[in-house]
Amino acid sequence: MQDKLSVVMIDDSTLDLLLYQEFFKYYKIPHESQTFFYAGDALEFLASNEPINWPDLILLDIQMPEMNGFDFLNEYVKFPEAQRRKTKVIMVSSSIDSGDIDKAKMHPEVVDILQKPI
Repeated sequence: MQDKLSVVMIDDSTLDLLLYQEFFKYYKIPHESQTFFYAGDALEFLASNEPINWPDLILLDIQMPEMNGFDFLNEYVKFPEAQRRKTKVIMVSSSIDSGDIDKAKMHPEVVDILQKPI
């Protein structure tokens, strides 16, 4: 039985990454986390791990340099479904662009979208 939530946090904002950590602490959610400023680094991390070691949750920022959240998802869906099955993706954004929000809500890999700051 797993006693800690495994979380990958992908965001180019140090402040937001800190707020995510504080959220888990405040609500006393036992967790282990990996943080990434660049979505490509997170993809490499996932590719280098066995499916059993994949995170339970990915917190994914929409707007990031080099590779945004949607670019990440385009690559993420190339992993076998069996690997993605255990992982839930929640997108986070400070965007008020309804197009981004609607796109995130419609993506089959995204279970929810949260507005920053969470």
